[in-house]
Amino acid sequence: MRKREKFIYTITTINQKQGKWDSRCVGFYYDKKVAIKTVENNCGDIYECGSYPYAVIESVGEGLYYVNREEIWFRWDEASETYKLLEIKPEMFNHTCCYGIG
Repeated sequence: MRKREKFIYTITTINQKQGKWDSRCVGFYYDKKVAIKTVENNCGDIYECGSYPYAVIESVGEGLYYVNREEIWFRWDEASETYKLLEIKPEMFNHTCCYGIG
């Protein structure tokens, strides 16, 4: 019987400075729902007053260079002053992965 894999859900915020994308992992949770609510509610001001228009949650399992991860993308919405869930990964990030760890 195969052991059930455990995940952490990293939260990484992303901005653009002088034409280059920059990211930083601001934390992680063991519960995916808690991670999503944390981003949606901008807990701890992860948006940092306009500095980080994108956020991504990635599921990460134990081990080196863990690749089979789920990505949940958000973009800051000025009208509601919250992060909104995106249906698809923004095109400019299509060739990048492992934001939180790796």
